[in-house]
Amino acid sequence: AEAAAEKGIRLDFEFHEDTLTETPKSTISLLEGVNHPNARTLWQPPLQMSPADRLEGLEAVKPWMSNLHCNYFAQEAWPDIQPLKDGTEEWRKYLDAAEALPGERWILIEHVRDHSPHQFEEDAVALRAWLEKE
Repeated sequence: AEAAAEKGIRLDFEFHEDTLTETPKSTISLLEGVNHPNARTLWQPPLQMSPADRLEGLEAVKPWMSNLHCNYFAQEAWPDIQPLKDGTEEWRKYLDAAEALPGERWILIEHVRDHSPHQFEEDAVALRAWLEKE
């Protein structure tokens, strides 16, 4: 983390299953162990959790959270990617929680239904509407 900081690079661990940052608890444990302000975590909704548990986990990792990966899956999870607009109610809660943090952050649309450029454009419209709170 220190060497990266000296080169102007921040370490952002991906919040993802089958990694050291699989759960909020393991993410916090890793980042507390690293104990460096240049080590952060990304956040995305873990597929293996309920929406309420996802939001609770986001709240738990907020002190270390840098940016978000945005996607929306059906209850069956991977690989049943859905249009982002179908996740509006859930994502508004996540974005409200992230908005409470100081500073700016970015949101990456990570998975798109059928890998479709048209669906990506629709997802971008949905995300923009969420950010503009329409």
